[in-house]
Amino acid sequence: LRERGVEISESNLLISRNSQVIMPWHRTRDNLQEISRGGNEIGTTGQGIGPTYSDRALRTGFLVKDLLDPDFEERFDNELRFQERLTGVMNGDRSMGGQGKYYDRDVILEQVKEAREIIAPMVTHVLPVIWDYKDRGKSIIGEAGQGAV
Repeated sequence: LRERGVEISESNLLISRNSQVIMPWHRTRDNLQEISRGGNEIGTTGQGIGPTYSDRALRTGFLVKDLLDPDFEERFDNELRFQERLTGVMNGDRSMGGQGKYYDRDVILEQVKEAREIIAPMVTHVLPVIWDYKDRGKSIIGEAGQGAV
């Protein structure tokens, strides 16, 4: 949006602390699941939304607030090890190793750190803000996983 000249700041964009974060392994899992369906694909976009929702239902993966935690890097490394193994299994790699085979830790971690710097001022508890705006008759635009209201 900024590249298109739209000013974005914490005054006009809020991000829920409890939003699930789509990570590169979600896209990989999405595509591997689609491939495994053979001729019965469901036509996923391949953006990782289904696997991200699965993680949300399982109460795993990262929420936006996790990105801001001081221990994030340790949690990231644990999740990355798990995702390497899971991707290996889904990809037919019987060695179960896969350490660093599918994901570049340093690249992903740097991307997360860059994103964190940009979004940190916008991360908040959004429900009280929504309720306040509703009570005052203000307009609200909300987006959640491929939809907006």
